[in-house]
Amino acid sequence: ALGHNIGVDWKDTKVIYTTFLPEYEIPIMRPESELSKFIPSLSELSSPNTKIFSNSLVKLEVFSDEYDIWIKKQESILTNRFETGALLPHLHDQANELIASAKVNVNRIREGVQFISTNPLVASAFKQANLAIQYSQNEPQHPDIQSRKAEDGSFIEFKWRPFQLAFILLNLKGLCALEVEDDGRDGRNIVDLAWFPTGGGKTEAYFGLIALLSFYRRSRFPEPEKTPMVH
Repeated sequence: ALGHNIGVDWKDTKVIYTTFLPEYEIPIMRPESELSKFIPSLSELSSPNTKIFSNSLVKLEVFSDEYDIWIKKQESILTNRFETGALLPHLHDQANELIASAKVNVNRIREGVQFISTNPLVASAFKQANLAIQYSQNEPQHPDIQSRKAEDGSFIEFKWRPFQLAFILLNLKGLCALEVEDDGRDGRNIVDLAWFPTGGGKTEAYFGLIALLSFYRRSRFPEPEKTPMVH
């Protein structure tokens, strides 16, 4: 069959047809509810109180540990499926590659947390970025936000979803390596794709990184950054 600007769709196992507007329903991706307890609030992540902020970083370390536990669990499940024949042997290399990538990523998340803990400029930029996101996302009168309400009608304050915070921690060290000799510069060779359907929260994750990098550049290079430019 040959067609231009059309797709194929079906209603059951017996009816297949061509259409200009094929449809496919993608189930909503929701965060694991158990992970929420490891995600600090924006108030904690932007707190000027040293103890509160330090405790929020400890939560992030636990968050990365939980991700590591999940990876090991998935690795065990995959091993069992290959041994029992539930997965075909030709998928083995791909499975190993995915697990290896996940292990690299959890280490990058840990490096991100450590980078915040040891670099005062990064810590300051991280706090300000969280404060900016808190300010922009907790405006009950904004038409795009006012629908964020609990069953009792009260306004639900914005809180990072696990993947959003992980995405920021993954990338912040590489993005903050502004000079060739900076530690973490090799991270700029990595392109991370935040894959979520529309409405999943990708934009906020991008905004978080953009805000963090903007504040960091302004702090590290105060004179050059006085001149507006596109980064």
